Order: sequence, then C-alpha cells, then structure tokens
Amino acid sequence: MVVLSPLGNLYILGQQVYHVVFMAIDPVCKMEVDEKTARWKSVYQGKTYYFCAPGCKKTFDTEPKKFL
Repeated sequence: MVVLSPLGNLYILGQQVYHVVFMAIDPVCKMEVDEKTARWKSVYQGKTYYFCAPGCKKTFDTEPKKFL
C-alpha cells in the first residue's frame, strides 16, 4: 500500500518512508532538473520549463517549438 503523506514528497510503503523528489526534464539537453532549485526557467504557452544552464534556456527561448 502506498500512501501520500500530508508533507507532499513523503511516501509510506509498509513501515518504510521514502522521500521522493520530482524532477523536470530540460527540454533542450534532456538533463533532469530539480524544479524547486532550478535557477533558469521560462514560461511558454502557460507552462513552466526548467533548464540546467543559461545556455539551454537561451536556446529554448529563441525557438521553443523546436524542443516541444
């Protein structure tokens, strides 16, 4: 049985508690990026995209449709 705790990222499986971090995928280089700590972000058509570095953000911003 898996139960989502009220704390959001904690899951209980039997007597074990697991902390889960949900990662975004940088649409340019496909690296995993932690949404909570990402320094570079862009909003395109109402959705937020997260980037590993400023170069990926700049590349995305110039032609976002190419990476979606």
